Amino acid sequence: MTFDTSKRGHLIRNLALLVFALAFAGSPAFADQVETLKDKFAPGILLEGTKDVLPQGVKLRPVFQKGIDVTKKGEGWVAKRYNDAAGYCTIGYGHLLKKSKCDGTGNEVEFLNGISLKRGEELLIEDMRSAQITVQLAAPQDLTDGEYASLVDFTFNVGGANFKGSTLLKVVKQKQFDRVPEQFNRWTKAGGKEIAGLKNRRAAEIKLFFDGKPIPRPAPIPGEDLSPLDIDIGKGEAAK
Repeated sequence: MTFDTSKRGHLIRNLALLVFALAFAGSPAFADQVETLKDKFAPGILLEGTKDVLPQGVKLRPVFQKGIDVTKKGEGWVAKRYNDAAGYCTIGYGHLLKKSKCDGTGNEVEFLNGISLKRGEELLIEDMRSAQITVQLAAPQDLTDGEYASLVDFTFNVGGANFKGSTLLKVVKQKQFDRVPEQFNRWTKAGGKEIAGLKNRRAAEIKLFFDGKPIPRPAPIPGEDLSPLDIDIGKGEAAK
């Protein structure tokens, strides 16, 4: 039996290139090619260690398409892996791959060549589940689709603990809806700084909450604390 030496040489070269590519993927040089986006922050709900769980037999309330679209816009779309402002490896619609910088290993392997829009949407729907559960358990059951979706987006962004300890949730429970806008608008800081993107996101959530209805603009309550709040885990309203 004979073996074509040219084919053998071609096979060896291909194997060598494959080994080199796999080794290079996990190297610091490869990690350096991943962009750092200082205006991006991984969703707070994905950074929390504990998650709420629905009681057995309770169905998860879905988010209507208008709400999903608000979350998509709030997160923004990035088709390649990037390091967010905290140095966390992320992709797509804010999908967290690891709480460290991208280095081409672990959960990143699937996305070394980027991510499709379809796969990104699938991951977003999966990631939003935790925020949906938190809102479904903590907020009133008679919320409209817009109210529910806006609170899910808010919780997805700031985290479940921040939402559950917020005055926003308190006024929603008390049906003081005229105070909802001012409470949404407090959560505009990250890393101790005011973030324009968070102001825009809060405005979109307020619009979604009232969904076609006039947005109330009540007079301030004397002595009410409306100071800006930080969305970082452990730095929200409950920590004050």
